[in-house]
Amino acid sequence: MSQSSNTSNLGTLTALAIFASYHHSDRSVRHRLKTKLSDWIQSCEPHNDREDIKAALLSVSGTVLEPFRLTSEDIEIATDLVQAAFSNVHRKTRVRIVSRDTLGTSGGCVLTSNLASYYVERFPHGKRTRTPKNPWFFAPSMAPDRPISGTTSPSKIKASCHVTSSGYTIRITGFPYSEFVDQASGQGPDLISRLTKHLRNKSTIGKEAVSLDDLGCRVDMGRNRIDIVTTSPEAMVRLTANMSRNEVLTLHYSDLTNPPSIFFLWLRPPKTKKTELKIIATADEKRLQDWIGLQTSTVPTLDQNDIYDISKWHAPHRQWVSAALIENLQ
Repeated sequence: MSQSSNTSNLGTLTALAIFASYHHSDRSVRHRLKTKLSDWIQSCEPHNDREDIKAALLSVSGTVLEPFRLTSEDIEIATDLVQAAFSNVHRKTRVRIVSRDTLGTSGGCVLTSNLASYYVERFPHGKRTRTPKNPWFFAPSMAPDRPISGTTSPSKIKASCHVTSSGYTIRITGFPYSEFVDQASGQGPDLISRLTKHLRNKSTIGKEAVSLDDLGCRVDMGRNRIDIVTTSPEAMVRLTANMSRNEVLTLHYSDLTNPPSIFFLWLRPPKTKKTELKIIATADEKRLQDWIGLQTSTVPTLDQNDIYDISKWHAPHRQWVSAALIENLQ
């Protein structure tokens, strides 16, 4: 993994921790996570006092066409981000804060390291329209769904392996966007064909990342379910070998318009005609990146209780996923 990719992954992990510290349904968990968030910010050695940052943000009005508005919670989160950015650890010179009323991630107030500011307009004939390259940013309206889209809880997603006379069928139910699949089913076979092709080509098994297509499996989609089906004796033999090694199936599900939802499914040899399998969906990292954009080499220190509480309430970051975590969540 490249350094840029790793810092981006740690950025989404930090964004998820921030999100949970403000929005977790349990007040005691929010308090605990905010304490750890504060500890992380202080470990970055920030250059600016929180009250000075808040005063700088409150002085920004935006433009007549694009007024700048933040809620009190938005200001707190923006202040967290600015303190971490303008610090001895990260040494950033710009942070961009998008107005609460803006849909998307463009435009907004650009705060400099000395707490001066200027406003980037989305209006093409505005005074300033050029967005600084790669600054950290915060776009309040892009906050992730709570909990993961399309489910009431990560534990609602289920998987099982069925042994039939023609081979194996791995069935997954309760996944996000299931309503979309139902709608797509009524729009003819073409859209479903594109969806299943995406699943076959992008989903992989094991460390060698063999696609379902190369393995010899087809994908069927129906009401609230995805079926992965072996299509030949050879495919069944290959999948049996994967099961015997307890390898992981990484399932990339997408409705072709949104970033994919990523599932991890632990394979194991079936003992009966129907064997339950461990599966979990991870947090939507693209949505986290659209909410808070940052790259960092450090993250808030979270223990196993923190990870469990965030994963149970929302969904785990993919770096947290393990068979043990799934066992605890289900």
